[in-house]
Amino acid sequence: INAQPMGFYPIEVLVNDAKRHGVAVLPVDVNASRYLTRTEWVGLPDEPLPVGAGIERRPVAVKSSGCVVPDRDARDRWAAPTAVGYGIRLGLGLVKGIGEAEGEALDAEVARGGPFKSLADLSARTELPEEVIARLIRAGALDSLGEPRRKLLWQLREVAGAARKTQSLDLRLPPTDAPDLPPPSELERLGDAYAILSLDARRQVIELFRPALDSLGVTTNGALVDTQPGRVKIGGLVVTRQHPMTAKGTVFLALEDETGMVNVTLWPDTWARFRGTVRRHALLYVEGRLERQSDVVNVIADRVESLTEIARPAGGPNQPHGVRHMGHAGMRRVG
Repeated sequence: INAQPMGFYPIEVLVNDAKRHGVAVLPVDVNASRYLTRTEWVGLPDEPLPVGAGIERRPVAVKSSGCVVPDRDARDRWAAPTAVGYGIRLGLGLVKGIGEAEGEALDAEVARGGPFKSLADLSARTELPEEVIARLIRAGALDSLGEPRRKLLWQLREVAGAARKTQSLDLRLPPTDAPDLPPPSELERLGDAYAILSLDARRQVIELFRPALDSLGVTTNGALVDTQPGRVKIGGLVVTRQHPMTAKGTVFLALEDETGMVNVTLWPDTWARFRGTVRRHALLYVEGRLERQSDVVNVIADRVESLTEIARPAGGPNQPHGVRHMGHAGMRRVG
């Protein structure tokens, strides 16, 4: 994660794969996180998570032939003893607007003055721009302060203005009480996470659509390895999109759901029919023919639709506002 950009897949794919293997991934937190992503003690598997971990439960490893989870004997033989009991704490560097200089300043301030105690404390001690603090709030990085996100956003302008006028916390009046604001819905929370971090530590977006997809007969990506070749329906988030010059008009997608990832091929005639859909939508519903070579599966698409639009009549939610096409610079994408 700290070595990005590198490799083929964006950070969201790496994080979701870790969770599918049962690794605890902890959200960004102004007091627990540092600029870089690092490991953090979360206790042994049969122990409760530490207070303030930021997640309610450990991820359950996906039971699938496409997700190889080492058994205890393999872990004892190959893994370092210290690897047991650690999770991954996402770093503040994943927040849009926090670069290396801001991250180093935050790390130094926590080391010097201890944990941040309030929104006013954070604003006064860091002098971060108001828009960056707003992103931290929306991403949940201030949840450990014990105040609702919308209350913090309501008070931010007043607190930031006061921080600019005086550096003395003793002279600063407490911020005005916020009205009774409803908490963000899960759809809004997930959208903010994707918009600000390009990922969510707690869940993969397709989980929201799973009940609707089950009613439509959609196969999970994790189950495709054990599915016989033939027609299938799948749904997921586009994480890579390639249009190689040597492929003579063929487009390749990598589509991820909460159980795994699958390669999707669009031959030139299929791409010509559905290019507008693929370009506009990050969440896709695909019908096509499943092919398998050894343990590698591929879906040859002949129908591609917006997942949100297909799932809505079956009770599916709207698309979280922050979800967009995932990719990184240097990847050959469709123009």
